[in-house]
Amino acid sequence: MIALVELGTRVLIDFGMSRRAAVAVLAMVGFLCGLPSALSTNLFGNQDWVWGLGLIVSGGFLAFGVLRYGVRRFRHDFLSVSPRQTGAWFNLFIAGLIPIQFFCMMGWWFYQAFEWTESSDRNPLQRLLAWLDPTNLYSIGTCVVQWGILLIAGLILNRWMARRLAMRERR
Repeated sequence: MIALVELGTRVLIDFGMSRRAAVAVLAMVGFLCGLPSALSTNLFGNQDWVWGLGLIVSGGFLAFGVLRYGVRRFRHDFLSVSPRQTGAWFNLFIAGLIPIQFFCMMGWWFYQAFEWTESSDRNPLQRLLAWLDPTNLYSIGTCVVQWGILLIAGLILNRWMARRLAMRERR
């Protein structure tokens, strides 16, 4: 949690807020965002499900981003150890094993979600619809909707923050 608070604090400081105010704002936002999950075990379980899988998705995004950038180039440009210390095994791991693990883990969790889907009838179509239902606490539908909301909000905020920081740098 300290690392997450520090990351948010640095962003708010970059926008001109004092460190003390940034930490206070983040503490209050964290408290308010966590309150619903603390008050409802159903919501807590849903958030654990959605964002536990979200960690796998974020790892997949990172791995595929490195693949797109180029594994060797990434290793050379961003790793603090010498490229010789991270040899071909690093390339194999990032380019081969992590994508395979990502698809296997997501496939397994999606399969499990389908198998655990509660439906009054064992009809496969009804189970599929329940599996995609965003109001079902443990469905893939709820994951996709929440991830989509976060992705859209992130894209919008990223554009806004980039413009705001560019204006701030010009001053």
